[in-house]
Amino acid sequence: MLNAVHAVISATDAVCVALAGQRSADPDHQRAADLLQEIGGKSKDVTNNVRQVRMLLAKKNVVEYESRQATSREASEAVKRAARFVQWASQTIEDAHL
Repeated sequence: MLNAVHAVISATDAVCVALAGQRSADPDHQRAADLLQEIGGKSKDVTNNVRQVRMLLAKKNVVEYESRQATSREASEAVKRAARFVQWASQTIEDAHL
């Protein structure tokens, strides 16, 4: 599950760099989500994807910092959400025509 979340964090940084030439260096990964929202403005697509980032970060904090193991269902859902987000990020970067 943590690898799925880390993939989303990296993809978030990649989209921010592609669209605005910047990424969050803050150790609090919520700031990366904030930056993506700021870059995306009022885009409903970006807002929906930022919501996914925040949901996955919340799961990461529970598993990583509270020493609770993820259930099989939680892990499976996290991987599915991460795959969708990474696909969106890839398409967004491609559409940026870098």
